[in-house]
Amino acid sequence: MYGLEPGIGRRRYFQLVVKYLTPAQYAEKGDAHNNLTHAAERLLPGESGLLASIGTTAIARFGRPVALGPVARADVAHHAPEIYRALVEATAFAL
Repeated sequence: MYGLEPGIGRRRYFQLVVKYLTPAQYAEKGDAHNNLTHAAERLLPGESGLLASIGTTAIARFGRPVALGPVARADVAHHAPEIYRALVEATAFAL
């Protein structure tokens, strides 16, 4: 199990997700970000049933947008592109 420190910026959040939480197969053939993005693009919005929460409630405290929150409904049946897509959707809609 991994935990990511609350209060980090969104860009850093995605860097840490790709570095520590992504299977090696996505980094074997080029950039892991690009490979995950291409795999996630094949999914329909909300298809996996995952709900990520990347809140920005700590802006006042830290003075910059930050990434916080869990991925709900995740289990061992979900794959990296599904989780990545849920995180991107949460970022896009500021959930």
